[in-house]
Amino acid sequence: MSHILLLLITAPLIVALIHSVLNRIGRIHPHKTPFVAGFISAIIWTPLWLWACRNAFSGDIVELACDIVFGSAYMFCVVFLNWFVFTITDVSMHIQLLMQIHRAPGVDRSQLLSRYNKGVILGNRIPRLIELGQLRMVGDKLFVSGKSVLAGARFCELLRWILGLPLHPSEARHE
Repeated sequence: MSHILLLLITAPLIVALIHSVLNRIGRIHPHKTPFVAGFISAIIWTPLWLWACRNAFSGDIVELACDIVFGSAYMFCVVFLNWFVFTITDVSMHIQLLMQIHRAPGVDRSQLLSRYNKGVILGNRIPRLIELGQLRMVGDKLFVSGKSVLAGARFCELLRWILGLPLHPSEARHE
């Protein structure tokens, strides 16, 4: 039983480690690394899981089938969570750009830049963060007042650093 628990604990670590190594060696496009890391991790983890389940096997074939289904579902969830963490830290800008183009089909680059520039972004986000209680304005200066969104952002930044992903868009590899 302790082998099974150990494997459940190490699965996310294996996925994160492989994802980090793949990003740091840089031979795979960063948007493909969560899937490649998941595939490699599953190849490593699944035989270990089956070995641990076989050692704990009581002779009941239904129990073994449940172990296999649970192990597969668990690994899928770990890989999905790894992909989700990567995606949530990367996809917001993509969605915004796609929606801007969707709302104005045929928009040219200069029009897009005038609609979606730093001034527009700040003009939209600062009032929302003030309304949410995450920022406060004293005179014309902004201060962090709530920590929940900041904590989430710092956690995402930490995960991006662990996975070897760029922390800022200017550091991204655009292949």
